[in-house]
Amino acid sequence: AGHDARPRWASAGGRRHAARGGLPGRRWPFTQGTLAYALARAGRDDEAASIRASLEARAQHEYVSPVALATAWLGTPEPERALEWIEQPYAHRRGWVVYLNVNPFFDPVRHTERFQSLVRRMGLPVSDAGAA
Repeated sequence: AGHDARPRWASAGGRRHAARGGLPGRRWPFTQGTLAYALARAGRDDEAASIRASLEARAQHEYVSPVALATAWLGTPEPERALEWIEQPYAHRRGWVVYLNVNPFFDPVRHTERFQSLVRRMGLPVSDAGAA
């Protein structure tokens, strides 16, 4: 009787906790990269830039997945900056890069020669999808 089945983050106390950075995964780089992507797409550029800067600073002294940084840059008006980070997982043979041709996050850079070159180097089919 009266038991609230909602997860903690959905309660009023959980929302306050999340606002203070306590949302599960809040410090995980990929979560932060995805949040930066969403904020940039929503026009909240200052918040997105702050998260990107934080991720880049962390990457100077601890491992931060290049996938997180690439994702953070893909939502910006400068999505080509993501390509710097996309090429690292390819060089390190990370499995994530096999999704380049199907992940819609890459639409902003899909038409670029640098992206197409990476796709060719990987042996993936080159597509005209997203060409500008």
